Amino acid sequence: MKKILIIGGGISGAATLHYLSQKYTPQEASVILLEKENTIGGTVGSIPKDNNIFEAGPNGFLGNSSQTFELVKELGLDNELLCANEDAKYRHIYTDRKHHMLPTSLSSFLGFELLPVREKIRLISCIFKRLEFDERMTVGEFAEKNIGEHFKKFLMDPMVSGIYGGGVDELNLCAAFPRFAQILKSGKSLFQYRFTNRKKPKANKGLYTFKGGMQAPLNQIAAKYKDQINYNQTIEQVTYKDQKYRVKTHDQEYEADQVVLSVPAYVAAKMLDSFNPKLAGALGAIDYAPIAVVGLAFKQEDVIDLPVGFGLLIPSVEDNQVLGVLFESQIYPNRYNPHEVVFRVMIGGTHHRAIVEHSEKEIVARALKELAMQFSIKNLPQTTFFKLWNKAIPQYTNNYLDRIKTINEELKMQPGLHIVANYYKGVSFNDCIKNAFQTAANIEI
Repeated sequence: MKKILIIGGGISGAATLHYLSQKYTPQEASVILLEKENTIGGTVGSIPKDNNIFEAGPNGFLGNSSQTFELVKELGLDNELLCANEDAKYRHIYTDRKHHMLPTSLSSFLGFELLPVREKIRLISCIFKRLEFDERMTVGEFAEKNIGEHFKKFLMDPMVSGIYGGGVDELNLCAAFPRFAQILKSGKSLFQYRFTNRKKPKANKGLYTFKGGMQAPLNQIAAKYKDQINYNQTIEQVTYKDQKYRVKTHDQEYEADQVVLSVPAYVAAKMLDSFNPKLAGALGAIDYAPIAVVGLAFKQEDVIDLPVGFGLLIPSVEDNQVLGVLFESQIYPNRYNPHEVVFRVMIGGTHHRAIVEHSEKEIVARALKELAMQFSIKNLPQTTFFKLWNKAIPQYTNNYLDRIKTINEELKMQPGLHIVANYYKGVSFNDCIKNAFQTAANIEI
């Protein structure tokens, strides 16, 4: 019987455990997951508090991945799915002390104040022509060269910081948005590409979560595979000798034929340094953005000027520590106290790394000040939630491309070692599940 160890119980590791356990019988392979905490989840965490649910990590997933919906079905969570409210399609940019709703129709696009007429014309023309592009281009370079400065500054910049917590002039277009880069690499215009791929089945639209929060699939996996998860396992050393991996924790030793690393890059680097310093060096050099998550619930009557929609993003030109604000109780109204308005404030990112030096009290005060200014809130919140991630989101920069190249080369020469994590082939919840599925499919015993 072969032995497979998965190190790390975030959504990547947990999904890998599920897929490998579906692929192999217990007689064929022993599949064990090691988790340093007393529960699995990683950055995914749903905390019920005062009839509301606060998310420490992702608050939902896009409905464009059939793999995620298949996992939901396999875990028996179909009836637990929640689709975001229809009004969540409305999104805002907050700049110059005003809320600007992103266009949702041609008429609203023509009247959108943040883009000059010249850039609106260039944006429309981009649909029908090949765009200027090379594989080392940052998102900012691509946006400015093909459309213009305002498009970069007021649309692409806040979108990038909302997804990655990073800078538009640092993130590499191919790495950060591989699906869009695939279209550009095809040499076709967006219209041509859409036309030639029109027969592909349509994906579900919208944003989804679970009635009990994003922790739901993790809880289901924890219950289903409880005998295959070892908690409170702090890894002290990983070695490789005689085609076997040996993993030493503070109280046990494990031997495995194959190891799946589903821990952050900087954690994986320390584990591998003793036997593959080149791979460890590449992993350790991957940069992360710090993010503070502040959840705040107010009485409905205390929130005066709240626009309808998903939330807002703030361009970096504002030099604001707040990256964006999600209107959680408008996105998933059935999950929250009907008499309260619940916000999720994201603070920090690569432009404000010093956020990690601030206290919880200071960060919450900053969030309250922002909400009070934007929405005329006078009273204190009914409930507060706080989570600081010193290293939250990996940064897919040009340097990242070089490091991934090294990582791929070293993995080819390191038999039985695999990586499934949000710094490798995508940061989203969907990406992690897709990569877990593909890795499990590729593992042969």
